[in-house]
Amino acid sequence: MECMLNLHLNKTIQTMKNKFKNFAILFCATIISSCSTADIGACFNASDNNISVNEVITFTNCSSLQAANQQCNWSFGDGKDTVVLGNAAVKHAYKTIGQYQVKLTTGEGTNLSTHTLDVSVF
Repeated sequence: MECMLNLHLNKTIQTMKNKFKNFAILFCATIISSCSTADIGACFNASDNNISVNEVITFTNCSSLQAANQQCNWSFGDGKDTVVLGNAAVKHAYKTIGQYQVKLTTGEGTNLSTHTLDVSVF
Protein backbone atom coordinates (compact mmCIF):
# COMPACT_ATOMS: atom_id res chain seq x y z
CA MET A 1 0.00 0.00 0.00
CA GLU A 2 2.83 2.40 0.89
CA CYS A 3 4.51 1.73 -2.46
CA MET A 4 1.27 2.56 -4.34
CA LEU A 5 0.82 5.72 -2.30
CA ASN A 6 4.38 6.85 -3.05
CA LEU A 7 3.87 6.13 -6.75
CA HIS A 8 0.66 8.18 -6.76
CA LEU A 9 2.37 11.02 -4.87
CA ASN A 10 5.31 11.00 -7.29
CA LYS A 11 2.94 11.18 -10.28
CA THR A 12 0.98 14.00 -8.63
CA ILE A 13 4.16 15.94 -7.87
CA GLN A 14 5.42 15.42 -11.43
CA THR A 15 2.08 16.60 -12.83
CA MET A 16 2.24 19.72 -10.66
CA LYS A 17 5.84 20.37 -11.76
CA ASN A 18 4.83 20.05 -15.41
CA LYS A 19 1.88 22.39 -14.94
CA PHE A 20 4.07 24.91 -13.12
CA LYS A 21 6.79 24.60 -15.76
CA ASN A 22 4.25 25.28 -18.53
CA PHE A 23 2.91 28.24 -16.59
CA ALA A 24 6.44 29.54 -15.96
CA ILE A 25 7.33 29.20 -19.65
CA LEU A 26 4.16 31.04 -20.66
CA PHE A 27 4.76 33.68 -17.99
CA CYS A 28 8.39 34.18 -19.03
CA ALA A 29 7.50 34.30 -22.72
CA THR A 30 4.95 36.99 -21.92
CA ILE A 31 7.46 39.05 -19.96
CA ILE A 32 10.22 38.67 -22.53
CA SER A 33 7.95 39.50 -25.42
CA SER A 34 9.25 42.72 -26.90
CA CYS A 35 6.19 43.47 -29.02
CA SER A 36 2.62 44.45 -28.53
CA THR A 37 -0.31 43.71 -30.77
CA ALA A 38 -0.25 47.38 -31.76
CA ASP A 39 3.23 47.05 -33.28
CA ILE A 40 3.40 47.18 -37.05
CA GLY A 41 6.45 45.94 -38.90
CA ALA A 42 9.48 44.41 -37.21
CA CYS A 43 8.81 42.48 -34.02
CA PHE A 44 10.40 39.56 -32.18
CA ASN A 45 10.39 37.66 -28.90
CA ALA A 46 13.26 36.06 -27.01
CA SER A 47 13.36 32.74 -25.17
CA ASP A 48 15.09 34.63 -22.34
CA ASN A 49 16.82 37.97 -21.90
CA ASN A 50 19.03 37.15 -18.90
CA ILE A 51 21.42 34.41 -19.93
CA SER A 52 24.84 33.08 -19.07
CA VAL A 53 27.89 33.13 -21.34
CA ASN A 54 27.62 30.51 -24.14
CA GLU A 55 23.94 29.82 -23.37
CA VAL A 56 21.89 29.63 -26.57
CA ILE A 57 19.03 32.12 -26.84
CA THR A 58 16.28 31.83 -29.46
CA PHE A 59 14.74 34.88 -31.09
CA THR A 60 11.35 34.32 -32.72
CA ASN A 61 10.34 36.69 -35.49
CA CYS A 62 6.69 37.72 -35.08
CA SER A 63 6.82 40.64 -37.51
CA SER A 64 3.55 41.67 -39.12
CA LEU A 65 3.10 41.65 -42.89
CA GLN A 66 6.10 39.35 -43.23
CA ALA A 67 6.40 37.78 -46.68
CA ALA A 68 7.97 34.32 -46.87
CA ASN A 69 10.85 35.65 -48.95
CA GLN A 70 11.29 38.98 -47.13
CA GLN A 71 14.80 39.58 -45.86
CA CYS A 72 15.27 39.91 -42.08
CA ASN A 73 18.51 41.43 -40.82
CA TRP A 74 19.45 40.44 -37.27
CA SER A 75 22.15 42.25 -35.30
CA PHE A 76 23.02 40.73 -31.92
CA GLY A 77 24.98 43.68 -30.54
CA ASP A 78 28.24 41.75 -30.27
CA GLY A 79 29.46 42.27 -33.82
CA LYS A 80 27.68 39.17 -35.11
CA ASP A 81 24.92 39.64 -37.66
CA THR A 82 22.82 37.26 -39.71
CA VAL A 83 20.28 37.51 -42.51
CA VAL A 84 17.36 35.11 -42.90
CA LEU A 85 14.34 34.96 -45.18
CA GLY A 86 10.82 35.03 -43.73
CA ASN A 87 9.86 34.43 -40.11
CA ALA A 88 12.53 31.84 -39.31
CA ALA A 89 13.66 31.84 -35.68
CA VAL A 90 17.35 32.48 -35.05
CA LYS A 91 19.62 31.24 -32.28
CA HIS A 92 22.62 32.99 -30.81
CA ALA A 93 25.13 32.53 -27.98
CA TYR A 94 27.15 35.34 -26.43
CA LYS A 95 30.82 34.73 -25.64
CA THR A 96 31.31 37.63 -23.20
CA ILE A 97 29.50 39.01 -20.15
CA GLY A 98 27.71 42.29 -20.86
CA GLN A 99 24.62 44.13 -22.02
CA TYR A 100 23.64 43.70 -25.65
CA GLN A 101 20.96 45.22 -27.83
CA VAL A 102 19.45 42.81 -30.34
CA LYS A 103 18.01 44.46 -33.42
CA LEU A 104 15.76 43.09 -36.15
CA THR A 105 15.26 45.11 -39.33
CA THR A 106 12.73 43.96 -41.92
CA GLY A 107 11.07 45.47 -44.95
CA GLU A 108 11.74 46.25 -48.54
CA GLY A 109 13.67 49.07 -50.15
CA THR A 110 13.23 52.27 -48.14
CA ASN A 111 10.19 50.91 -46.26
CA LEU A 112 12.16 49.38 -43.36
CA SER A 113 11.06 48.65 -39.81
CA THR A 114 13.37 48.02 -36.84
CA HIS A 115 12.72 46.56 -33.41
CA THR A 116 15.17 46.14 -30.50
CA LEU A 117 15.43 44.17 -27.24
CA ASP A 118 18.10 44.33 -24.53
CA VAL A 119 19.82 41.13 -23.43
CA SER A 120 21.93 40.73 -20.27
CA VAL A 121 24.69 38.13 -20.28
CA PHE A 122 26.26 37.13 -16.95
